[in-house]
Amino acid sequence: MPNLYLIEIPESVEQIDPECFNSCLHLEMYKCGIKHFKFLDLSKIKLLILNDEVVKICQADFYNLKNLQSLTLPDEI
Repeated sequence: MPNLYLIEIPESVEQIDPECFNSCLHLEMYKCGIKHFKFLDLSKIKLLILNDEVVKICQADFYNLKNLQSLTLPDEI
């Protein structure tokens, strides 16, 4: 999957293998929930769309998103 740029992780996903996206060199856009952050290399995320099921965020949730350029929040936040 070397040409994968965007991935959508539904809220129903409970666990992701830590090496799952290692071969996705261009992957920098994610649609996911905050609960998925612990499985991802946050320093690679440039565009983030939070799933609609996310209803609360904290400043600490975004601490390691060092290269984040764009953030889309759900309407409920």
